[in-house]
Amino acid sequence: MIFKYLYSFISKWLNDFENHKTQTEYEDSMITKLTMFSFFNSYISFFYIAFIAGSVPVTNNDDLVVAGETQCGLTGCMGMLSENLFIVLITDLTSNKFCEYVLPLITVQEIWRVFTCNCYEKPKHESKLLGQFKREPYDFQGRLTDYTSLFVIFGYLVMFSPALPIASLLVAMSTAWESRGDLMKLFHMFRRVQPHSAEDIGAWQGAFETVTLVGIISNSGLIVFTMGMFSVYTFETQMWIFIGMQWFIYAALSVSSASVVDEPERVTVQRKRGEYYSDVLPPLIGKTSAFGF
Repeated sequence: MIFKYLYSFISKWLNDFENHKTQTEYEDSMITKLTMFSFFNSYISFFYIAFIAGSVPVTNNDDLVVAGETQCGLTGCMGMLSENLFIVLITDLTSNKFCEYVLPLITVQEIWRVFTCNCYEKPKHESKLLGQFKREPYDFQGRLTDYTSLFVIFGYLVMFSPALPIASLLVAMSTAWESRGDLMKLFHMFRRVQPHSAEDIGAWQGAFETVTLVGIISNSGLIVFTMGMFSVYTFETQMWIFIGMQWFIYAALSVSSASVVDEPERVTVQRKRGEYYSDVLPPLIGKTSAFGF
């Protein structure tokens, strides 16, 4: 959590130093930096517990290997992974909600009112327009923080779900709270947002797809090797099961992505209607005006 806070300033300085030509390039570069850092900063310890700690023996004070004991301890790698994932997930969800919804309400003016015993002083009346203008704008940095939090939580769910099945319920509750909290934040904490059109969500699409693909490999490795479900088979057989499981899920993803329509029908109708208004109607109006109608 400390390094995530520090790198938010470092990544901004590095991105400003690159001097990108367009705003899109600037945002995509910033997203790439943060997602790469968040991936290693958030998940590297879990990958170590899941796939490496079980092969590292424990040594005593005389540097002698203790027979039968590994870095995973008596509970095993899955038990240690489940415990650590639960602790980190709860801590991450709690700290994010506190920093996003509670901390912005603790302003210097409010603290000063408490220390000066003016807690019951009525605030000065001002117009809604002036009150909106005094609020902080919800800019790219705000969107970046929200998307980064969702990216990290999404990774916990996708890549290590066999170790903590209840993570799906925790993430669903957090996402539902996040959606309502973002509405409250946009209406009551930030300046009114000006809508802008965009082609897509930018580099976030590739980041989420990459985590999904890594999650397939991670879950297959957890089920085949770490959980020990196929320990009765030889290592060669386990590798074939590991590879076959991945290709089966990849095929299912490809079929589902091809069968699901990316653009809803109502959006297609609105696009065609807009093209008709901009391409067909102006020439018709010009012709009718030429004939005096």
